[in-house]
Amino acid sequence: MGRIQTADGQIFPEATGEYRKALRFQVIQRFQREHQYSFVRTPVVLEVPMVVPFEALTRDSDWTEGRSLGEAARRAINLNYYSRHLVSALRFVCLDNLTHSLVGLFLARAGFKKATPQATAILVLAANIPDLDAVSLLGGAETYIRWHRHLTHSLILLPLMALLAVALVRLLGRKPLKWLPGWGIALVGVSSHLLLDLTNIYGVRLLMPFSGRWFHWDITSIIDGWIGAILALGIIGPALGRLVGNEIGDRKKSTGAGWAISVLVLLVGYDSMRGILRNQVVSQVEAQHYQGLTPRRAGAFPTGNPVVWAGMAELSNAYVMVPVNLLTGLHVNDADVIFKSEQTAEVNTAMRSEPFQRFLEFVQWGIWVTDPSPDSEFGTRVTLVDLRFGTPRTPGFASVATVDRYGKLLNSYFTMSGTNSR
Repeated sequence: MGRIQTADGQIFPEATGEYRKALRFQVIQRFQREHQYSFVRTPVVLEVPMVVPFEALTRDSDWTEGRSLGEAARRAINLNYYSRHLVSALRFVCLDNLTHSLVGLFLARAGFKKATPQATAILVLAANIPDLDAVSLLGGAETYIRWHRHLTHSLILLPLMALLAVALVRLLGRKPLKWLPGWGIALVGVSSHLLLDLTNIYGVRLLMPFSGRWFHWDITSIIDGWIGAILALGIIGPALGRLVGNEIGDRKKSTGAGWAISVLVLLVGYDSMRGILRNQVVSQVEAQHYQGLTPRRAGAFPTGNPVVWAGMAELSNAYVMVPVNLLTGLHVNDADVIFKSEQTAEVNTAMRSEPFQRFLEFVQWGIWVTDPSPDSEFGTRVTLVDLRFGTPRTPGFASVATVDRYGKLLNSYFTMSGTNSR
C-alpha cells in the first residue's frame, strides 16, 4: 500500500482522508514551484496552482506508489478528452444552426414566402448552408480550426452558396421552382448567416481567399440566451394565438407574419443595443490606467447579462481582464492580470509548428504559457491560449507543444478542450 510523508515528518497510509489531503497539498506546492507564468489578482500575486481539476486527483486508484505526477495528470486529462471534445463541438454546432434555421423561418414568414412556394425551405437551407464546412470537424480539431468559417463564409462565394441552396431544394423537392426569385431569397438567407456570425466573438473571414483577416463585432456570445428567447417568441406566440383562436371559434388562419416581423425587429434591436453597450465598455477600459500603464489596446466580450462585460486591456507586459458593469462602473480591484511569458527558445520552436501557425491565424488575444512537460523529463510544455475563450487555468481553444531539453519539438497539436462561450 502506498504512503506519503509530509514536510513535518508525518506519514499517512494510502486510502485515508489525511493521505489525500497531504497529497493535494504537495501537488499544489509542486505546481506553484514549477509553473513559469503568473496569474495574479490585483494587487496580490498568486501562482497558478493546477492544470488539471482537483477532483481528478482525489481518487485513490489514480495515485499508487511509484506513479509519477505527469502520468496521473495525463490519465486524468485523457479519460474523457475525446468525448468531451466531440460533445462540446456538436453542442455548439447544433445550437448555432438552430438559431440560423429559426431566422430563416421567420424571414420566410415575414413575407419572402410570397416569392415562391419553396421559399421556406430555401431560406432555412440557405441560412445554414455556409456551415457545410462543419464537416471538417471529422478531421479533428486542427482541420476544424483551419476550415471552419473559411471559403463558405466569404463574400465572394455568397452567390454560389445561395445557388447551391436553391439547387438542393429543387433536387430534394423534385418540384419545379422559379430559379431567379428562389436565388434572390437564398441570397437573403446566406447573408443572414454571415451577419449573425459577424456579431459574435468567433468572427468570420469575409474576404477569403484574398485575405485571412477575421471580422468580429464581439457583441454576442457564440450561443446567446437572449437571442434564443427572442426567437422562441416567434414560435410560442403564433402557437398560443392558434390555441386561443380555436377556443373562441375564430377560424381565420394566421400566417404568423406579424410575429415573424416583430422577432426580426427585436433581434436587430438587441444586437444594436449590444453594439452600443460594447462601445461604452471599450471606452471605459481604454481610458483606465493599470498600475500606471496605458493600454496598448482594449476590448470587451459579452456575458449572459447585457450590462455586464468582460473587459480586456493589453499592457506591454501583461493582459488585464477586468469586469465592467455599466450600472456600477469598471471594477479595477476585481481585475485579473496575466503576465506575458518571455519569448523563449521553446516558444519559438513551438511557434514554427503547423498547429501553432494555423492557430496564430485565428488568435486575437493570445497568451503564451510555458511549464514543465508531463511527457518529457526536463522538457517544456508550451501553450498558446486565446483569452476570448478561456484562461491559462481553463483554456478553451489552445495550441499545445512539447519541446525537450535539447530544443527538439516532440509533439504539437490544437485542442478545443473546453470552449467557453462566456
